[in-house]
Amino acid sequence: MDSISSRRTMGDISEYAASGMAKHTGDDDSPAVRYDGVELSETASALKDKKICIDPGHGGGDSGAVGPTKFTEKEANLDIALNLRRYLESKGARVIMTRDTDTSLTSSVSGVKELGARVKVANESKADVFVSIHNNASDNSATGGTETYYYAKGSAASKLLARTVFDHQVEKLGLHPRGTFPAKFYVIKYTDMPAVLSESAFVSNAEEEAKLKDPAFRHTVAEAIGDGIEEYFVKMQGGSIDSSKPNLPDDGKWDPLPCEKYLTVAQKSTSYSSEL
Repeated sequence: MDSISSRRTMGDISEYAASGMAKHTGDDDSPAVRYDGVELSETASALKDKKICIDPGHGGGDSGAVGPTKFTEKEANLDIALNLRRYLESKGARVIMTRDTDTSLTSSVSGVKELGARVKVANESKADVFVSIHNNASDNSATGGTETYYYAKGSAASKLLARTVFDHQVEKLGLHPRGTFPAKFYVIKYTDMPAVLSESAFVSNAEEEAKLKDPAFRHTVAEAIGDGIEEYFVKMQGGSIDSSKPNLPDDGKWDPLPCEKYLTVAQKSTSYSSEL
């Protein structure tokens, strides 16, 4: 997958993301990215000129899950998303964020209005893929691990994207591989492009909350998701997978919770359930 011989190493990119030392030069449509004064080659990357919409889950008055030490999911989600943006841009991608500060998009904070606003950002941007960044929670504090979701009636491309994003996180994070699952979350159902919702770790698990509080771990999460997105585009270059989605009724409604087995692997907070 790593076919870029002239760009910096993974460690350099991680350092670049952490330090904020990368600078954009040139026009907005095709930015050159520099690290320590050295231009990072974008010409060989499968991500070059791809439009990727990143959705940091929750925000503003919606904290998402809250850990044992009161660390909030929204904090982790936003930092991971911002690092993911820098990482993807370093490889030539064009990134659209549904939010890049601790805020909500609408006055409703959560629910269909807020979720619809996030979907609107993605659809109006005509992004190639949509990735919603989340971290999980469970009533059982011992529950932990990584999950990725794709829309149950979506395209094969969404399922592939969920798999590549999941696989790279499992490899890099070393957490329990819970799996990829079909779901009916609003933001992955009503987006027009292949879309996934990533649950990197469990905020409700004390050990995983401690990891999420570590900036270095969040950088690693971002790189893992970015590498998964890149692998997806590498595989899509073969053209054997249809990236389109079936037409969906735009009725402003969302489906009930998935079957009971999914309730054991999905966060049960009100704000999260509203995404179903």
